[in-house]
Amino acid sequence: MKKLLLLLLICFIAFPSIYADDSHHAEGTSSDGAEHPSRSRSMDRGFEIAFDINAVFSNNLLTIGEVFSETITIDINRVTNGLMASLGVGTAFSINIDSKKGWGFGLSLGAEGTGVFDTGGILSLNNLNNEALDFGGALFVVADINTFFEIQKFKVTFNPSMFWAAAYFNPNIRYSLNTNDGIDFSYTAREVRIYTAMPYEQFMNNNIFELTGSPGFDVTLGVEYPLAKELGLSTLIPLLDFDVGVELHRIPIIPSVLRDYYGIRDTVSGNIDVLDFFGGSPDLGDGVDTDFVSGRAEASFERTFKMLIYANWRPLLGSKLLTVTPVLGLSNDFLYSRAVSFEGGVSATLNLADIFYATAGISYFDRVWINSLDLAVNLRAFQLDLGVDMRSQDFIRSWTAGGVGVRVGLRFGW
Repeated sequence: MKKLLLLLLICFIAFPSIYADDSHHAEGTSSDGAEHPSRSRSMDRGFEIAFDINAVFSNNLLTIGEVFSETITIDINRVTNGLMASLGVGTAFSINIDSKKGWGFGLSLGAEGTGVFDTGGILSLNNLNNEALDFGGALFVVADINTFFEIQKFKVTFNPSMFWAAAYFNPNIRYSLNTNDGIDFSYTAREVRIYTAMPYEQFMNNNIFELTGSPGFDVTLGVEYPLAKELGLSTLIPLLDFDVGVELHRIPIIPSVLRDYYGIRDTVSGNIDVLDFFGGSPDLGDGVDTDFVSGRAEASFERTFKMLIYANWRPLLGSKLLTVTPVLGLSNDFLYSRAVSFEGGVSATLNLADIFYATAGISYFDRVWINSLDLAVNLRAFQLDLGVDMRSQDFIRSWTAGGVGVRVGLRFGW
């Protein structure tokens, strides 16, 4: 049991949310993994080299200030509603070319992944039956070809990607809770394994690197249209000057496959008397081998799919000085037992002479509330992007720093 708990703890720490930019514009997608069409800005460089780095953390229990205070007070009511957390870091490197004739392309290489933890109602002490505990992570290495072009009035982006799953952990944990007579907790955990792209023990013990995983493929597609202009609305009512767009991120084509794992071969199940847990030995079930071993088994993985609909509205009589962007959409994340979730938000971007940009927004992406501020200084040959946000799975805590995100980007070109 101690080994099982240790593996779960290690996996949550070792699989942070590592993200890479997969937008056709260098600024089109934040490095925290959430797509923000409002951050897209026309690259005024014909050639560009870009580097991005980020770090994020969020939870719904404690604020950053509470974590570093002398006394930590935990709201029991908040605990019974479930514990949720995510954390991560990431980097991306890209080279982009803009022909200035309505088309361009780029190449990028980076790492992206996600880590999730959600206890659901396990701490509510209510009777529950066959509930899911979401806990897992995945790490990918990604190579993108980013293209954009125009077809009549439509601006199209087409970004095929090849991705390699480097590691994956997502045990299928189901539990039931009976509080009628004491507190009886029963559970079943399948696939308590870390899948890897190479044999774990062979690499650790003999320093032999043998890549056994195979890459997957997906495609990101986007279309934008100057709807107000084409309908004549912006001419009749200059206040109504807007474009609309649709983006489909990571449309799955071929999954990535891993063939090696390190963990427990068998399904782990048992019953725990919670009141006696710390003084007794929980039953893991008869005949269950809980030793950690290396093994071979094939598992396939896809990246999170998202569909977003947005509008870029220029309320100052069509001036690009101010752009307001509402976004609505859905995501399908394989790490959650309830895979489909709502995405949305609104942001406003201030553009001063294409030199200084400031974007403030509030959004709900990847099941986290995010209040963000992004700044950019564009001197053409050099551009610096800085972003910071407060975030949490709880809306109120997102305003009191239940988590933070930090982003830095550097771009060079001419």
